[in-house]
Amino acid sequence: MALAVLLCSFCLEAAEVGFLIEDRGQSIGQTALVNDRMIYVAGTGGDPSSDLLFDASRQILYLIEHDDRSYLQIDNQTIDEVAALVDSVSGVVESQQGVVSDLLSTFGISNTPQEPIAELRDSGRQLAIGGFSCQLHQAHRNDKLQFEICVTDNQQLKLNQEDYSTLKEFLVFSNRMQNKAGKLLTTLGIILPKMDLASSKGLPIGLYSPGQGLKVRVTGIDSASKSTQLTVPTGYIRSSIPLVSG
Repeated sequence: MALAVLLCSFCLEAAEVGFLIEDRGQSIGQTALVNDRMIYVAGTGGDPSSDLLFDASRQILYLIEHDDRSYLQIDNQTIDEVAALVDSVSGVVESQQGVVSDLLSTFGISNTPQEPIAELRDSGRQLAIGGFSCQLHQAHRNDKLQFEICVTDNQQLKLNQEDYSTLKEFLVFSNRMQNKAGKLLTTLGIILPKMDLASSKGLPIGLYSPGQGLKVRVTGIDSASKSTQLTVPTGYIRSSIPLVSG
């Protein structure tokens, strides 16, 4: 699970959002730097060779790979194209389904049925996570708990309004990716439950998904200790998603 304009110069006084990911027994501590409508997460998923960059102004997500000095660019058009590609498989005649499935799997895209989007419901309980009070919401599907998410507002977080809005936009963008093209995102290391975050009031600071063995929680928010350049490194080459125009 599961957080810049390309030409951004040095961004000062970035907010640092620390969070802890517990995934199938492994614990990974990470920091998201937020400033100037940008978010940068170094070493996403505990992989020091992969970074994540989100440009809220342009609604573009960059997945940066240092090993081969490349980056993948995902915007709303990319999301729609991946979703359309997977949906188109349902129109293939049954005798060709296996061939098409094998082809998509080669590129890390599954055409297995998408799960319905879970509805968040307020549990009526409050928790304390990372020193912040939050409201616990639960999502069930077929009477089975899918995940819990704890949501708080900026009165608790005390971020400047621009940084708060940037984080909210990133979560809504990521949520749209998961809801429309989640099978591809899994191969990119972005795992989120299917839910409706666009209507959620506030920001989630804790998430628990028992089926996936996934826990994510904010551990604290502070000001960055030094100036940080939120940008794709100079000289990196843009790569493309196979079968999708880019």
